[in-house]
Amino acid sequence: MRLFVQLMIESIAVSLLGGFFGLLLAYAGTRAFVSLIPDTLPNPTLGLDHVTIDYRVLAFAFVMSLLSAFIFGSVPAIHAIRGDVGSLLGQGARASGTRASQRLLQGLAGLEVALGLILLTGAGLMIRSFTALQHVSPGFDLTDRLLLRVAMPRFKMAAMRQPQQRAYYTELLKRIERAPGVSSVGLISNLPLDGASVTMPFSIEGVPTPSTGGYPETQLYSVSPGYFASMGIPLMHGRVFSDRDNADSANPVIVVSESFAERCWPKDNPIGKRLKSVPATGPWFMVIGVVGDVRHDDVAVEPTIALYMPYLQHIDLLPTLSLVVHTAIDPLAAAGSVRREIAAFDRDQPVSRVTTTSRLVADATWRPRFSTLLLTVFGILALALAAIGLYGVTAYSVAQRTREIGIRMALGAAPSKILRLILVQGLRPVLVGLAVGLAASAAAARWLSGLLYGVEPNDSTTFCLVTIILISVSFLACYLPSRAVTGVSPLQSLRHE
Repeated sequence: MRLFVQLMIESIAVSLLGGFFGLLLAYAGTRAFVSLIPDTLPNPTLGLDHVTIDYRVLAFAFVMSLLSAFIFGSVPAIHAIRGDVGSLLGQGARASGTRASQRLLQGLAGLEVALGLILLTGAGLMIRSFTALQHVSPGFDLTDRLLLRVAMPRFKMAAMRQPQQRAYYTELLKRIERAPGVSSVGLISNLPLDGASVTMPFSIEGVPTPSTGGYPETQLYSVSPGYFASMGIPLMHGRVFSDRDNADSANPVIVVSESFAERCWPKDNPIGKRLKSVPATGPWFMVIGVVGDVRHDDVAVEPTIALYMPYLQHIDLLPTLSLVVHTAIDPLAAAGSVRREIAAFDRDQPVSRVTTTSRLVADATWRPRFSTLLLTVFGILALALAAIGLYGVTAYSVAQRTREIGIRMALGAAPSKILRLILVQGLRPVLVGLAVGLAASAAAARWLSGLLYGVEPNDSTTFCLVTIILISVSFLACYLPSRAVTGVSPLQSLRHE
């Protein structure tokens, strides 16, 4: 019992020390992961900004450390104290251990390889998915574009009639355009990737009303004439809005996205076509231009059909708006001059959420970036643990068989054959773990299908690369302890205790 208590105290000390360093790593990792959450998000849905190491985490770490000590310390301790004293003091102490213990060690090593392969495969799929996502064009320019949110106070909006509101925003745009470093400026009711949009059911002139009463819907945006140029959205056909498209013009006009035109008039020229909102009995809107598709909802989601109206004809769609400023200098450097122009025009006009188009896209992809980094870190940790486990198992096996290896070498066995023998035995659990891990990875990859973009869950390239990486690391982990013992002379091996 005294020997058992001593061995358990040693095991508990090691486990608690490991738990302490694990907590330090968890603290640093938590701070690093939380820093990935964009500070521009108004209300992070996952609540990760409040994640911290509290008493519950400390209690969990302490309990898991003790549990690990008892599980993985008591079994070898009991095995040691139950041994026969004579065999322990005699030649049996140099034996290589029972086959059951060897199989257990190899099984644990194979399990580490299998778990490492699962995590590495998931990380590889997420990395390829995120890389593909980075090459997706959102439909607008990501350079030299400054974005600002402007919301007219409710008391001021209530005191203004629509003609006064039009004059207010028109003069505001003119003042900003005169600011230093500004090339052009535009406004839109809701920015792309902003998480807000207005939809409108519509009917097309000359197209029969659906018998089911289900009208198609489109996303609706109110923009200024300079919005498309300032945002870098290309004009495909026709023209964009001008100052003539105001409340006094005879015909209300609209600009549609390319996917809108292809869906509604796949074989006709959309310019001059008309549609109207339903079920309202309002006027017909005439299409004057087609612009490129923009991913308004999500970078990973295909563009939906979109319809743009001139803000001078639909000022009621602008309770809040966003300004898009195309700058000739660094966008954030021009933010100060733009703010000063707005304050000089109206000191009561608030400005919020100052950012750039590149930051807008980066914030919109923070979730896949977070998931990718999380799985990658866990995959690297699993790979390191698998390598350490294989190294430990191989080194232990080699240490137990040092005398046997010395006898083989004394009888004429070549070091290369000894090395090959040890490597084959060391890599055997690796191959079993790879077989189990590949099957489990193929099943687990299906759970990631909802998080992937541009890559299939059963992507053969990812599986092959991950397998090669794991085999290479495993070979190195088995080779190092094996190579060390083959370089020792047979006389030293025979004297090894």
